[in-house]
Amino acid sequence: MPAESHNMELLLVEDDKNLSSVMREFLLKQGFTIVCAYDVDGAFEKIHQNKPDLILLDINLPDIDGFTFLDYIREEGLDMPVIVVTGNVQRNNQVQTYEKGANLFHPKPIDFTLLVSQINNLINNSRKDSEIVVKSEDLGLSLNIMLRELSHAGRTVTLTPGETKVIETVLRNQGNFIHSQSFLLHNGNPMPRKTRDSIISKLRKKLHSLAPGLELANIKGTGFRLCKRE
Repeated sequence: MPAESHNMELLLVEDDKNLSSVMREFLLKQGFTIVCAYDVDGAFEKIHQNKPDLILLDINLPDIDGFTFLDYIREEGLDMPVIVVTGNVQRNNQVQTYEKGANLFHPKPIDFTLLVSQINNLINNSRKDSEIVVKSEDLGLSLNIMLRELSHAGRTVTLTPGETKVIETVLRNQGNFIHSQSFLLHNGNPMPRKTRDSIISKLRKKLHSLAPGLELANIKGTGFRLCKRE
């Protein structure tokens, strides 16, 4: 078993069951754990149940196309790497792949050796990037990005990926004003207002249970600041 693939779980979203079976068997032999979905509904279910390290995504799916699925997971703040694996190699599809927040475009027929290298590289880089603890000494908060855990005075709460992105942005600003457009999706675009407000509402509740003396305050409707309650 290749060392790089140990404990890596992949979500394979491919409606061609014969191809899905071939891909699954090959990747299992490389040491990956594979969860399969054959449409977007199944992918939505698996992504929340299994929280995969990486997604292999076909574009042409029977219910909703793969790009719509990409929009959904990025707006939810889910930032695991995604490789689009498709036979639709038109330039427009390649451009959309990156605009929608995927990491790589892999054309069919599949080069399995290359695909394994791409998977290992993306996951290893993702894990390196996430092995970070962000702290605010003044507020006594500590965020473990990889574990998605926010700690204060010996207590810890677990966050969603979206909540982790928001509080990371907040802590890196060390109590300064943060404009609403500073909260970004995986592809670098600002979070939609509805998505951002929903995440912040839930985050405030967790923050209050963890550290009642702190609040994520609205500043004149244009941004936010994490501060001590007066």
